Amino acid sequence: MPSTKSAMQGGQTTGVSYDDGGDYDGVRKVYVTTEGTATRHIKFDYDKAGNEQNRERGLRSIIHMNISHQWSAVTQPYNCIVLTSLTFKTSKGRTSSTIGPVTGTKFVLKS
Repeated sequence: MPSTKSAMQGGQTTGVSYDDGGDYDGVRKVYVTTEGTATRHIKFDYDKAGNEQNRERGLRSIIHMNISHQWSAVTQPYNCIVLTSLTFKTSKGRTSSTIGPVTGTKFVLKS
């Protein structure tokens, strides 16, 4: 499943977008850190030809990913200018537990 780049959603447009590129075979783990009502840190462990590659943004919950699964949706409420929580869904139908408080307006990024 190819990666999908989405436009900025909701909140104010003062944030900084980032793109880790799409030259990976899959996602192994996602690490998310929340503080209060905001998502502060996100880190991705990617798989490239059986080797782990890390990309990290912000400050630091871990979701362990089976390499045969691919992310198919991410649910991310926002409140004002911050993401308040994250929920991941895979191409194999697995949904992660929600990390952070579910407040604000919900939006979904899907491929």
